[in-house]
Amino acid sequence: MAVRDPGGAGAAGRAFGPAVTAADLLGPGEYARVRAPLQAACIALKRRRRVWIGPHVSVQFENRSTVLYWLHEWARAEGRWDAAFLARIAAEAEVLVPRPGDLRATVLICGGARADALALASRLAADPGSALAIRLGDRVARAEPIAPPPDAGCPVHYVRFAVGRDAVAALRDRRRPAVLALRLGPAGVHTAVSLPERTRDALAADLHHRLGHAPPGAGPTRRARSAAPPP
Repeated sequence: MAVRDPGGAGAAGRAFGPAVTAADLLGPGEYARVRAPLQAACIALKRRRRVWIGPHVSVQFENRSTVLYWLHEWARAEGRWDAAFLARIAAEAEVLVPRPGDLRATVLICGGARADALALASRLAADPGSALAIRLGDRVARAEPIAPPPDAGCPVHYVRFAVGRDAVAALRDRRRPAVLALRLGPAGVHTAVSLPERTRDALAADLHHRLGHAPPGAGPTRRARSAAPPP
């Protein structure tokens, strides 16, 4: 997955370092010991952060915990825990961790008519901002690509929404709208869905932390541990 980070610098032009590195990842032995409870916790976490726009498009808002879980599962599936591999996948995936003032998400097209799925995939690949947007209060943020898909028909897309630092207040104030909108074609079908309260709360918490870092213990990580790395 080739990635680029259009939101890697703050309003003052200061660049932010990687939100996740290989140093954050557990070794295979330690991850095997904690995998079952972490898997259950991550399933629950993702459920709060997933929004369906119609029956065939889901938007999974990512944070540091979801990315860390994905990285560990990636290493486990590949059966590779060497330093070079972990460094490579961490460098590719860390761009999905939210930066100050933005939200980052995995958009998945699943099922439905093949022609419709291909049309939407092509639109998301070519110009995601014309197809997907989020409204928080009075501000509308259009989707921006952070990882170009391998081909125009790919069903998985990685995007960010530059919602601004005042989005926390908009998410917490239930009187203000929080809506995801999807449009098919230049003058096509428009579908919009309000964010569930659980999703609003989760995203507000992300934006409240500068790099979307989860509270201690919410995800598998080696950082700040004093123990020696596991074998």
